[in-house]
Amino acid sequence: MKQCVIAVFIALAAVSLWAGGDQAGFEKTVITPEDQSSQDKELKIYIGKLHQAVKSKDLAALKSLTSPDIQCSYTYGWKNFLTFWKLDKDPKDIVFWKIMEFLLINGGSYHGDQYVMPYWFDNMVYKETFDGAYYADNVIAGKNVNVRKEPSSKSPVIASLSYELVVFMEYTDKQETVGGETYNWIKIMMSDGKIGYVFGKYVYNTYSFRAIFHKGEDGGWKMTALTVGD
Repeated sequence: MKQCVIAVFIALAAVSLWAGGDQAGFEKTVITPEDQSSQDKELKIYIGKLHQAVKSKDLAALKSLTSPDIQCSYTYGWKNFLTFWKLDKDPKDIVFWKIMEFLLINGGSYHGDQYVMPYWFDNMVYKETFDGAYYADNVIAGKNVNVRKEPSSKSPVIASLSYELVVFMEYTDKQETVGGETYNWIKIMMSDGKIGYVFGKYVYNTYSFRAIFHKGEDGGWKMTALTVGD
């Protein structure tokens, strides 16, 4: 009888873990993005001009705000930058301008002599799950972002998160286009241990896109890199 009770207890514990109970959760952590550009008057003015260029999809204005030697992943220079983003073929390409918009609305912070967007790139926090199996090292990049039961915008919403740390579980093969932007759905674990799916645009980690800015000797700022990866 005693062995039977122990077996049932172990089975129930296993089911709890599989279902994403507290054992698989982690400390709830929110990283609200901050815009630290106001600490430098010239940078604040520069960011304002960049906002305007992005809003109007003005490639000429963007060029004037960008270093001629800009780094884009593993290439350098304005010409390669245009080619990488396909701006040489379509200056209004929605993918590029949406990424720039995303970076601008999610703040930034100083890193030595440079300024980096978004804020999370240099201010990420990592939390280990209570069971020690995972690390929460991705942040929900938006306010009131829907977490769905299945990887589809038509699936029921099971939670709404704002700037919270989550555990990245896996990329799914389910891809969807929302508002002209195409991303895969990502399987995530929330702080309460529950599993759900988030549209890929709204899951950020330090390997995601970031923009880097440097101040020149004349006091003017330029975007010197728009890159992804390590």
